[in-house]
Amino acid sequence: MNFDSKQIKYQETINILVLGRPGGGKSTLINLLLNERKVRKGIGNTTTKLFSKYNHSKYPITFVDTPDFENDNDLNKMINFLNQTQTFLEKEKINFI
Repeated sequence: MNFDSKQIKYQETINILVLGRPGGGKSTLINLLLNERKVRKGIGNTTTKLFSKYNHSKYPITFVDTPDFENDNDLNKMINFLNQTQTFLEKEKINFI
């Protein structure tokens, strides 16, 4: 399927939320999809502390980098992460996760 930038220009922005484990490559994936280095990344380290939005320079696509989800069996951390995510999702229209 070929996309014509004139067709895409008039569509609503597509918002994509990127979730994953610490050091899982979320920021690297976003940089690759944006074809530029907008997102700071740490090799195997947690660097994203807040929900951060990055717009594609050519197409109406926004990627949302999320705080790391650490599955270390700490119920309070898990509840805090889920609450942050829910609050963000209530404010933003997300098309894909």
